[in-house]
Amino acid sequence: MGDYTPEELVWSQTMGQWQSHAGLDIAAGAGEAVVACADGTVSDAWRDRLWGNVIVIEHPGGLQSTYAGLNTLELVKMGDAVKAGQVISSVGNTAICEADLPFHLHFALERDGKPVNFAELLAS
Repeated sequence: MGDYTPEELVWSQTMGQWQSHAGLDIAAGAGEAVVACADGTVSDAWRDRLWGNVIVIEHPGGLQSTYAGLNTLELVKMGDAVKAGQVISSVGNTAICEADLPFHLHFALERDGKPVNFAELLAS
C-alpha cells in the first residue's frame, strides 16, 4: 500500500508514473466504516476525477483531515459538525488513481496547509 512520502517520489503502478504520496493508505474491507479522526466541521465533500469521493474536515489548531476513495458522500455534507469516531462514509474503490491497490482508505492530514508526518504525530 501507499506509504507517506510527501517529499520522495514513489512508483504508482496504477498511474504508471513516479509521484509523491502525502497521505497514508489504510487497509480496510469494502464497505467498512470510515470515521472522523477528531472533532471538526466538514469543509468540503465532492466527487474528484482521480480521488473519487472525498471528504475534508477542518479541526481546531489548523489541522485538516482528508478521506478519499470513499463509497458514499451521503452521510455528511459541507458545514456539518462531526465528532471524533463519527461515521462519515465507508470504504469504497472510487479513487481511480489508486485502483490497482486492494480496498483501502486514503487518509491525509495537513496542518496550516502543510502535510503532517504521521510518524511524528503518532510519536507525540
